[in-house]
Amino acid sequence: MGGHSANIFGVTIKNGHVRGFTNGILTFGGVVEEITAQSNLTGIFAFDAVVRKNDTSRNHVDGIACNQCVVTENMAAFNQSNQFHLVFGGVFASNTAVARAGLGVNISNDVVSLDNNSCNSFRC
Repeated sequence: MGGHSANIFGVTIKNGHVRGFTNGILTFGGVVEEITAQSNLTGIFAFDAVVRKNDTSRNHVDGIACNQCVVTENMAAFNQSNQFHLVFGGVFASNTAVARAGLGVNISNDVVSLDNNSCNSFRC
């Protein structure tokens, strides 16, 4: 976890793998898609962004943390705190959370949540 990520504003971040950073991806606006983020403190941390089709697993805090985001079609598994942590509005739809105990999804402050799946064991 010795690496540092750069702040990225309003771009598309696509098709990558990040491991061992404080925030695997940290973005303010734009699109984050088809990223695999593992073994970071937080896999994907976004503000006012579209976060879709990502795989975040075994991060030390949250898999995906978002403020005012559209979060859809993601998989978050076995992250140590929350699989998904969403606040201050947005849309949370068609995601899967896999945790050993509990739902692993923390949603507050006017986030619309539709058609999500959670699995509280090793297999869905």
